[in-house]
Amino acid sequence: MSITSTDCWVDLSGEAISGVSDLTERFGLHELAAEDALHAHQRPKLERYDDTLVLVAKPAFYDDDAEAIRIGELFVAIGDGFIVTVRHGDAHRIGGRAAAKHQESPLSERRPVDVLYQLLDEVVDGYEPIIRGLQIDIEEIEQEVFSVQRTNSAPRIYALKRHVLEMLRNVEPLIGPLERLASPTGDLAVVTRNRADADEIDEYFRDVADHVRRLVAQLHTVNDVLSDALQANLAQVSVSQNDDMRTMSAWAAIFLVPTLLAGVWGMNFDSMPELDYRFGYPLAIGIMILASLALWWQFRRSGWLGTPTRNR
Repeated sequence: MSITSTDCWVDLSGEAISGVSDLTERFGLHELAAEDALHAHQRPKLERYDDTLVLVAKPAFYDDDAEAIRIGELFVAIGDGFIVTVRHGDAHRIGGRAAAKHQESPLSERRPVDVLYQLLDEVVDGYEPIIRGLQIDIEEIEQEVFSVQRTNSAPRIYALKRHVLEMLRNVEPLIGPLERLASPTGDLAVVTRNRADADEIDEYFRDVADHVRRLVAQLHTVNDVLSDALQANLAQVSVSQNDDMRTMSAWAAIFLVPTLLAGVWGMNFDSMPELDYRFGYPLAIGIMILASLALWWQFRRSGWLGTPTRNR
């Protein structure tokens, strides 16, 4: 894509990525930079090779249906008069806004460093929907954890925590490169034609860096909330298990009384006084029923069998 008569933007993705090697001589790319462009799975970073800057960023997108974060990789090599971008994975979605912006700009205002800012701003703006999606999922998890229905949300919470930690690994390291680009004495002057151009664009990269810091703080907050939700879920599971044990113990105690009385009266002794009593059998059954009902009422009132009938 042409930017000015002397500046150019070369964008590669998919099968065209193999063409990076052809650009090495044309733009003087370092062989290590070309290797990073060909092979993805780099951490966010900013490196300087003579008069060329190489930046790696990690665009991310949230799949709400799968509750998963898709992370791509954007490689940018920028020098005085050119910019080369290589997009891996889901990073193919990045660049449309930057392209439209510079197609509308006057020819004299289109500079590679402006494209770099637009790309980074687009990458960072793409993190916002992820935070919103995670916050919505957290609200749903909180409702599940404290619901009267007996559900175990631990697998869902743990899966979200993994996604948040993956986001932090790919977003937080971007702060350092952005701070270097925003520094008045940083590396940006290498790829600008004069100091005035670098001073003019510094504040824009500083704004993107501040945006990333806010997002990282939000991600840490989301991670802390998920940790608290996981602990609350485990506590709810423990309480539920304790309620089950209390209910089982209460019913066992209720059935213990008639079992004990039946065992006593069922012994085969000739000298037992109850054997000659006319109403001995109904009396024994009545005592068993009354004792069981008394225990049931006591356990019910104390909350061991369902909802307590009064405050303890």
